[in-house]
Amino acid sequence: EIGYYQELEEYAAAEEKAQQLLALVSNTPAISQPHIIGVAFLYLADTLIYLGKQTEAITYSKLARKQFKPNSVNYAESLELEFFASFYSGNYPNAEKSIRQLLDNPNYPVSDYLRSRRRYFLAYTLFAQEKYREADLELALINAITQDKTGYNIGIRILSLLICRMLSDYELLKAREKAFMNDIERVRKHKAIRKRDLLIFSTIKELA
Repeated sequence: EIGYYQELEEYAAAEEKAQQLLALVSNTPAISQPHIIGVAFLYLADTLIYLGKQTEAITYSKLARKQFKPNSVNYAESLELEFFASFYSGNYPNAEKSIRQLLDNPNYPVSDYLRSRRRYFLAYTLFAQEKYREADLELALINAITQDKTGYNIGIRILSLLICRMLSDYELLKAREKAFMNDIERVRKHKAIRKRDLLIFSTIKELA
């Protein structure tokens, strides 16, 4: 039901349902177990990000993490939510810390696609801190999402163009612009990329 309201972009209703879920699992002995409470915290943190309540989202993501075993999928999800909330609140050092923790721990169960996606988020975070060459190096390490059709490759191309612009490398900028236009056509009809991920595009554009 929470996901249903998120799909409708009725985030206030989603927050209300998430709060109700948290109250239910916290006050019902039969289901009041750490991992269940943790999942309720995750739902709430996720919804708060969409509402722009980033400080609260960080708080709930940390509370969620305390309920999970280290190296579990849910533990990693709590770190990713903290990354998003930190990024959108402008706390880029903390965002970098969260996403690096995910990338640097080899014990997290993760696909190549998900690892590439997180490296992509790190690149954007480095750019936001004016670490342009570091950001470009991270982009060069991304493989698994460069051929997907959901829009991440567009984000990679946008960031690579912005990096060229900030470094005044206009020759490389021209070459990357050509590749970018090819990607635009490839993903034009696909909408599978998540809204909270798309928000990073507009945030970086404003920074540039």
